[in-house]
Amino acid sequence: MSRVGLPHALLHLLGQQRGHRKRGNALAPGPQAIEDQGQVNLIFAGVVLLVAFALWQGRAANPLLPPRVVLDRNRGGAYASMLIASAGMFGTFLFPTYYLQQTLGYSPVVTGFAFLPIAGGIAVAARRVRGLFTAPAREHR
Repeated sequence: MSRVGLPHALLHLLGQQRGHRKRGNALAPGPQAIEDQGQVNLIFAGVVLLVAFALWQGRAANPLLPPRVVLDRNRGGAYASMLIASAGMFGTFLFPTYYLQQTLGYSPVVTGFAFLPIAGGIAVAARRVRGLFTAPAREHR
């Protein structure tokens, strides 16, 4: 079991907290959108802290995720595609949430229930499509 150092954990925690907290405020419609330089500075500080964490992990004796894992061409490409797909899903759910809550006046609970059919559709589609991708791989062997 590897030992995680306190500086590593603090860099990651502060970077995540700064970036997420202020980015959420910046994306919200209305007067709390990015208007002051303080929000931009905190988002930038979060990015800088996360880059420092990644560089520190690259030189650590027992890193949480060795850089060679991400730099592998196949794994890196898979991670990049999952990052892009996740960012797309984030946008797909974020802006309709704002529309339902700000424009239509739905409560957060009703908005969550409004998204249940979409989540169910994704689950059913994933189950149905699975065979389309695994069958050609079995035939190729």
